[in-house]
Amino acid sequence: MRPPEELENVDWTAFEHGYAVPLLVRMMYMDPADVDINEYWDHHFSILNLGEVYEASAAAAPFLAHAALHSEHYAYQALALLADLANRPDDADEIDIQVRDAVAAQAQELLPCLESPDLDIKRLALRALGSGGSLGAERPVIAGAVLDMFTCEPNTDVAADALTALETLGDANTYADLVEFALNEPEPVLRLTGLLCALEIGLVRDIREREDFVDEARKLAARWDRRDMRTPFPGLGTRTERAERQWQALQLLYRYGP
Repeated sequence: MRPPEELENVDWTAFEHGYAVPLLVRMMYMDPADVDINEYWDHHFSILNLGEVYEASAAAAPFLAHAALHSEHYAYQALALLADLANRPDDADEIDIQVRDAVAAQAQELLPCLESPDLDIKRLALRALGSGGSLGAERPVIAGAVLDMFTCEPNTDVAADALTALETLGDANTYADLVEFALNEPEPVLRLTGLLCALEIGLVRDIREREDFVDEARKLAARWDRRDMRTPFPGLGTRTERAERQWQALQLLYRYGP
């Protein structure tokens, strides 16, 4: 994590689109009344444009992490941008991986966001933390904090997001039991998340159960997707996208067999 005072210590001309990073980061510490919104989005799109990222995007990550924790007016925007940067495609190229790992390197610094009174900040933080990336020794610390969020958070949308983040973090030791717990929850959002996670990690006993899970997940996703955030979970997508992906996999199973 790096404060805005350190922006001048980076040679931004060395990065493609690097000029936009210090301009955008400094705007995040300004009063919104003094920010030209068109300039703001021009700089934003120079870091992330229709899913495309650049070397400058990776260099921006520690400055965005600082803004997510310390900006008075743009913490949400900084955290949302980090979460979007972490959401790299399955066929990620070298720059995609570099950017995803740059966000993952800020994960431990972002843990205080889970204590925010703002539910949207918590949910965005879970997306950024769930990027996985090149997490090493800090992975158990991150997974432990997210597990606490799942078990202690009264808001079911946040708890459901915590369960999804644990899937992306690959916390296999406790994950299956947590999914079983969610499957037995009467709250639809938790039940839906349990269904999706069970399908994605292969926690189904037979084809009949898989059919039932997929059918219920698609119905619940159609009803509850409006409570999903615009920013998807890295590598997973929205609840509707996840349910449809499982339906497509089921159709291929019918056609070609296991």
